[in-house]
Amino acid sequence: MKKCISIIEDNALFREHLTTYISELESYFLLAAYDSFEKAIKDMKSGNYPDIVLMDIDLPETNGIEGTKIIKQKFPKTDILIVTVFENSTMVFEALKAGACGYLTKSLGFPELSKALSDLEKGGAPMSNSIAKMVVESFQLNHSDNTLSNREKQVLSLLAKGKTYS
Repeated sequence: MKKCISIIEDNALFREHLTTYISELESYFLLAAYDSFEKAIKDMKSGNYPDIVLMDIDLPETNGIEGTKIIKQKFPKTDILIVTVFENSTMVFEALKAGACGYLTKSLGFPELSKALSDLEKGGAPMSNSIAKMVVESFQLNHSDNTLSNREKQVLSLLAKGKTYS
């Protein structure tokens, strides 16, 4: 059975490229593409909710991190993959704490997106290589301002290395 995907991306050109690519994948069905979180959540509340959301962070009005929190509260089984230009550790950790299942940078190629979607279906937490490296380095540095428990750090480190949630 095909997984339904929605895209929430305000950059029209990038949204169009994602839409075209997802539409060509055999294992997925493009449910909808939105230019704002507000349009997406309105549609989802009317019963049109996806299995997977590809979400940008820098959205007008409600940003992708806040949007992730809202979607996970209302639709906990929906998986959210952040797809953004931001590569700083604060954004990464905030997105993951909000409930994102993975974090990809927009510099990824479409084959990497396809692999990330496949990894997600297998229970993985897909991350761009640069993001996974950043997560691992952050745990290795063990900053004193890090509010994660030792177990949470261990789990995130394993997820960054491609292990599944279980």
